[in-house]
Amino acid sequence: MNKRQAQLPRLLKDRLQEITLDKYNSVLHSFSVRRPTTIRANTLKISGPLLLRDLRDLGVKLDTVNWCKEAFIVRNKSLKDLRLLKYYQEGYLYVQSLSSMIPALVLDPKPGEKILDLCAAPGSKTTQMAAMMENEGEIVANEPNPIRAQKLNANLLKQGVTNTKMVNLYGEDVYKKYSDYFDRVLVDAPCSGEGRIHTYDPETFRGWSLGKIERYVKVQKKLLISAVLAVKKGGIIVYSTCTLEPEENKGVVDEILQKAGGYLVLEEIKIEGKEGEKGKKGILRVWPDKLMEGFFIAKMRKR
Repeated sequence: MNKRQAQLPRLLKDRLQEITLDKYNSVLHSFSVRRPTTIRANTLKISGPLLLRDLRDLGVKLDTVNWCKEAFIVRNKSLKDLRLLKYYQEGYLYVQSLSSMIPALVLDPKPGEKILDLCAAPGSKTTQMAAMMENEGEIVANEPNPIRAQKLNANLLKQGVTNTKMVNLYGEDVYKKYSDYFDRVLVDAPCSGEGRIHTYDPETFRGWSLGKIERYVKVQKKLLISAVLAVKKGGIIVYSTCTLEPEENKGVVDEILQKAGGYLVLEEIKIEGKEGEKGKKGILRVWPDKLMEGFFIAKMRKR
């Protein structure tokens, strides 16, 4: 354990050891790794291959990602360097962690469908879904916080998104306005954020506590229930978090599945190059490493 890892709260490390078991040392190590910047081509403005060619011509060294053809790993430029490029300034690319791209890929929104992004700000997944839908259909992007909503709106404008309507409702109340309305719903829920802990940024773990986890679980259950009531029969719900906590992840999903009494079932996750958990249909867990943040994704269908 290095000096940076030693600054993590003892209770947090004990908790992580209990959760991660044989992965504990690698997870702990990942918290001190400086990950490369990763980007996504905004296909509303430019194709992935064309962005790759243009950036390489500018001297940007990029690696491709086998499970997402629009995603690239930047090997020789900082985020500060990228911000100087017109491709960033004019919304041809979006800086986004690789793990954060997975929930929208699992949801798989189609052009012409009605989609709800229940916890939308700052808009990473909203803009990704709009691009996947080719700006056709309807996305309702919900964000009750006025400051975060401004950031969401700015990203929608910059990325050229035109099929999205912003609403400012409490997530647990969205179903009251949109009952049985959406084809697909994304619930990228607020969480304790353990998958994004970094020892170079104490803010990522300073507020961690067991009490906060308990509070998040209550909110997450309300949000997922709202999603179930807002999606059409036969529709798809994807629930995701960037925490490692089982109470916030599988615990929330299991309780809502039980309450739904068979009207909600886990659905197989299919992403080329990314497999769901062995023996756990409908669940994909990403452990943090030198490239990826920790993430949990569950896919469900309302029968």
